[in-house]
Amino acid sequence: MFFMLSLNKNTKLLLCALMLFIFFLFPQKAVCLTFQVNSLLDETSAFKNACITASGKCSLRAAIDVANTLQGSSIELMPGLYELELGQLEIKADMDIFVAQKHFPLKAIMSTQTNTRLVHIQKGNVSFHNIVFQNGSAVNGGCLLAEKDSFLSLQGTEFFKCSGKNGTAMLSEGTLDVRTSIFHKNSGDFIVQTSSSLPSTFINCIFRDNKAEGSLFSNTPRTLKKLRDSINEVIIKSNLIENNDAHFIVLSHVQTQYDLTNSTIANNTIKNYMFMMDGTQIKGFHNLFLSNSMESFSKNTSGSKSASASVGFGNSIFKDNTINDLSAAPFFTSFGGNLLLSGSPEVVDGLKDSDTVAQDFALIVPDWGDDHNRKTFFFEPFQWILKDRVQFKGELSTCSSTGFRDKWSPLNQKQNLFLDCAPGPRPVKHLR
Repeated sequence: MFFMLSLNKNTKLLLCALMLFIFFLFPQKAVCLTFQVNSLLDETSAFKNACITASGKCSLRAAIDVANTLQGSSIELMPGLYELELGQLEIKADMDIFVAQKHFPLKAIMSTQTNTRLVHIQKGNVSFHNIVFQNGSAVNGGCLLAEKDSFLSLQGTEFFKCSGKNGTAMLSEGTLDVRTSIFHKNSGDFIVQTSSSLPSTFINCIFRDNKAEGSLFSNTPRTLKKLRDSINEVIIKSNLIENNDAHFIVLSHVQTQYDLTNSTIANNTIKNYMFMMDGTQIKGFHNLFLSNSMESFSKNTSGSKSASASVGFGNSIFKDNTINDLSAAPFFTSFGGNLLLSGSPEVVDGLKDSDTVAQDFALIVPDWGDDHNRKTFFFEPFQWILKDRVQFKGELSTCSSTGFRDKWSPLNQKQNLFLDCAPGPRPVKHLR
């Protein structure tokens, strides 16, 4: 009996030792936690596995340091100014950093006065909600840099007064999803730069008052030696792009498909070309190009991939744009349903019967203001008066704004422009 009890005890000890060995040899993934940041100070954690600083508080930096040892943690910030005095924040694991909706419209502001980047994401599925990134400065990713092993999601964020070269506001080499965010008063070479074969998406965003020595959007590797054969996709949907000073709106040196849809591009000063491409395809529908000044609309460079480059738009409005160099026409291919309210139809390749060309036409554009949290952002931005598909020449300012009998619709190809005009010019060309 004693022998059996002793044997069982030894067996139990052996089993316990074996379990401890297995635990340390194959450690289990740590559970996720939610951290409540209650300090605006930039302090590190005084403990390895607890968000407690020397002052007894939980700071943003301390919360990130602990979250880096876990997976899928949440960090809730209180609104206020977080001055990052200790350098950029390093993120190495999945985490969600946010200001609770109950504080809306107040946000957390990450800022620095030391000419450094704010956030460096080495890897992980990372999201930011209701955060402002401001005053960051770095050669790559002025305010934010996301490496290739990252999936970055931004919602309700702002990038303000960031500066740098590659990705003035941010540089993403991983998957990127940006929604209802604002980029304003950033200055540098490329405001937003993606450098990946992974998709990038910008939906319901505002790009305003930025100054780019290069472009607003760029899908270009940090060095051209990294050109890839895979086709990248960039979606720019329901955005307002206005009052920017740039050499280009889009500059791309890799095989990229840009989908530009439901967006307004207005009052921009473009020193060179709106679209500069090498192996890039840009297509879009339901856009408004209004009062932009540019040297030319698009240019396809002579690189090895240039044969596949193209620009095409359909069901879009072009009004009061100033193009200094007309020698490179046509500037884009028509997919049909376009309304050309100024300029010459010669800028379009393959003018369709569903396109309408007019001069001095009074277009009514709603004032969207600064409300960038609308649910139907630019989805149906255009209404005009309709009667037939015709080409007009001369003054049409006597057209009445009464009788809005139909909304403009790409599906209504036979009646996509109603005109209620007082006695005035007659149509000179019928496009049927």
